[in-house]
Amino acid sequence: MIKRTYILLVAITVSTCHLAASGQDKEEKIKGKHRRIVEEADFFYGLEDHYMSRELYRELIELYPDNMQFNFRLGYSYLNIRNEEKMAIPYLEVSARNEYTPAFYFLAEAYHLNEQFHKALDALDKYRNRPDKQLTHARIDRVEEKIETAMDMMGYPIEVEIKKLGDHINSDHQDYAPNIDPEGEFLYYTSRRPESTGGFRDPDGNYFEDIFVSKCVSDSWTAAEPLPRPINNDGHDANVNFAPSGNRMIIYRTHKNMISGDLYISDRVREGWSEPQLMGSKVNTPNYNEPSAAFSPDEQEIYIVSDRPGGFGGKDIYVIRKLPTGEWAEPHNLGREINSPFDEDAPFLSLDGQTLYYASMGNGSIGGYDIFRSSKDELGEWDDPHHLGYPINSVYDDIYFSLTADAKRGFLSTSREGNMDIYEVNMLYETEDLVVIKGYVTDGETKEVVKGRISITDRLTGQEMVSVIPNTVTGKYVAAILPDKNYTLHVNAEGYESQEKKVKIQVEEKGEFEVLEMDIQLTKVKGK
Repeated sequence: MIKRTYILLVAITVSTCHLAASGQDKEEKIKGKHRRIVEEADFFYGLEDHYMSRELYRELIELYPDNMQFNFRLGYSYLNIRNEEKMAIPYLEVSARNEYTPAFYFLAEAYHLNEQFHKALDALDKYRNRPDKQLTHARIDRVEEKIETAMDMMGYPIEVEIKKLGDHINSDHQDYAPNIDPEGEFLYYTSRRPESTGGFRDPDGNYFEDIFVSKCVSDSWTAAEPLPRPINNDGHDANVNFAPSGNRMIIYRTHKNMISGDLYISDRVREGWSEPQLMGSKVNTPNYNEPSAAFSPDEQEIYIVSDRPGGFGGKDIYVIRKLPTGEWAEPHNLGREINSPFDEDAPFLSLDGQTLYYASMGNGSIGGYDIFRSSKDELGEWDDPHHLGYPINSVYDDIYFSLTADAKRGFLSTSREGNMDIYEVNMLYETEDLVVIKGYVTDGETKEVVKGRISITDRLTGQEMVSVIPNTVTGKYVAAILPDKNYTLHVNAEGYESQEKKVKIQVEEKGEFEVLEMDIQLTKVKGK
């Protein structure tokens, strides 16, 4: 669930409310009949209710257009409201011309969001040289690095095609958290549109979250439809992750207080989806926040995001492995290589389980959340994260990245054009060749679906390269492997004889993508 996904402003340690009414009177006499408006505006500003403070300070600016405090607070309110951040600039400029120190810092943030990087650096430099500044030089250096990195990256965009999906996917409201299935056929995501189950709104006027799905037919997306009950109910229901097999989905639901929430899991059944069940205490905590999670391809690991104690700062990514008993082990923090002193969120595993994609506000972000990837080394450890670059990332929030099996098409949610919307990314640069193996696992006699597990090993080293689970309703499996190697495909299912198939795949030309279809028919163990 997204409570706020827009740019989170660094808090100045001295309250921005310190311009008291008495100081304000010295600057400009406030008429008695307007004092009630000032008191109301100050009250909502202190509560960080940016919508109410915006309305009241707009009214005061009409009456006192040159008032330094009113201009600053109106600018600050705009800067914290999605789609209105750029409107902060003229008001913060008025406050900065009146030499109000915090205005220089927030003006740098506003210029950065408007991609006016030289102006942003100039405003930040003025803030740095103010004798009454409250932020440390280290904090200022980090903001400067963010601005300079954005300038550099936007000067050298990577070779991708990025496009906002049409009105069959996006609405006039918030649409985010896309999850694409391995073959790029179904797109699940969260939306806050009027069709939400129950039709309720939150205090900010946004509709409650529901999960929607769209199907790609002849390279076009069908009109998205909400998932029926029991997935969507009258509260908040947000898409988190679908297992690559399509067997399970994780959703986020709020508590009755509509503030905190937990992760739930639902299983695919022939009729649709089972009633979501609360995930256990290894995943959810009573006093902390777990907003997102992701399955590994074999569903033997789950990567969760949590702000529980013991992390490296903000929200961190943890891995929880399934024990032989079927229970989940204790969460293990992925460490400093992945987690920064700032927030991480929205993990996603590639189909071979070797690459982790996630969003971070640290690690060299150029603004808000940016998308990074990390790959496993020969020892199975995650290497240093790699920034996906511009235009996949922007100065706004870019989050919830998911990828098809061939690694050629990605989907993300971003607020770069105002609302949080869903975009498709087509990789034009040369990517690592992958071969997708897919097919159906069935009973050789009855042709009924068999529940099992498929493991693909390197015949030379004996190392398991990927393990996947077929869909329990359709029997379909999808796996991705590197070409030009010899593999053995192992199929195991309870009550059936194990089966092995030798697979050798060669790609003739670099950049060529192949699909190998391999149906598997199993034989029951005699006597069962």
